[in-house]
Amino acid sequence: PAGAYLEIAVAGGSRWSPIGLGKLSAAARKSDVVIGFGGAALQAGALSALLARRPFIYRSIGDPRRWHDVRAASLRLGAPLKHASAVVAVFPQARLEFIRRFGLDHDKVTVIPRGVQANRFPVTTSAERTEARRHLGLDNRPWLVFVGSLTEEKAPLRAIDAVLAHPTAGLIVCGDGPLLGKVRERAAAQPERLHLQGPVVDVRPSLRAADAIILSSDTEGVPGAVVEAGMTGLPAIASAVGGVPFLVHDSETGILVKPDSTRGFTDAIDSAVRGGVSMGLAAAQWCRQEFSMDVVASRWADLIRATLNR
Repeated sequence: PAGAYLEIAVAGGSRWSPIGLGKLSAAARKSDVVIGFGGAALQAGALSALLARRPFIYRSIGDPRRWHDVRAASLRLGAPLKHASAVVAVFPQARLEFIRRFGLDHDKVTVIPRGVQANRFPVTTSAERTEARRHLGLDNRPWLVFVGSLTEEKAPLRAIDAVLAHPTAGLIVCGDGPLLGKVRERAAAQPERLHLQGPVVDVRPSLRAADAIILSSDTEGVPGAVVEAGMTGLPAIASAVGGVPFLVHDSETGILVKPDSTRGFTDAIDSAVRGGVSMGLAAAQWCRQEFSMDVVASRWADLIRATLNR
């Protein structure tokens, strides 16, 4: 529920510290199942589950196709993955990569995407968009929104260059990171077209003000910002990387672009704005169907029950 906090105990400063592993194993013995989220948790989680004689579920958080050293990854991760009772990928191509690279059984690897509380992201009405723009001090030009870390991997400068190459569009930038200084320089030079929000606690006012979300990343899993934007009825202009093609259906819920094509992002702006209503409604329907927290939680409950019944 909104405002609720999950109490989390810290086992240790390192995943391989004897004290940390001891605490993990003790916690595992008090549990019915151990779940490891992300690569950093895979080996320690699998070992603690093995020591406690509990089933282990591993949940990947990214794109295993981006693991460059295939042999090293196979040697380091293959054994704990094969020990796992189940492996969860966040999009279908990641599932196939786990099966291909590590020789896992098809039945062992399932897809459960990240979940979003759909009731926090209702579809934005025209009146709400007008009010959101008034509140942010924005004019009536087409506005896109960038939400994410200001890092090389997320490529915010590519998004800015693409929007500025369009004759009229503007960009709302929400985020913080090492490239903040360069983003500020661009915003100072074009203040009427670049609205820098900085880090935000609540992204919804910025989503309400926009016509589309732009995702210019070089690598992604299933980006939560695009899920949230889709639920509000925003189409996406997005890099065709990682799990993004699973999330954004090209020409239906948004437009997919080659990640290194700034011109491609620019050219997609008019199409996304013109098709905003139909694409946005399709995005809202798809995101609620596949990524709503109720749907995702139900899939997790089914997986845990099946794991315990084996």
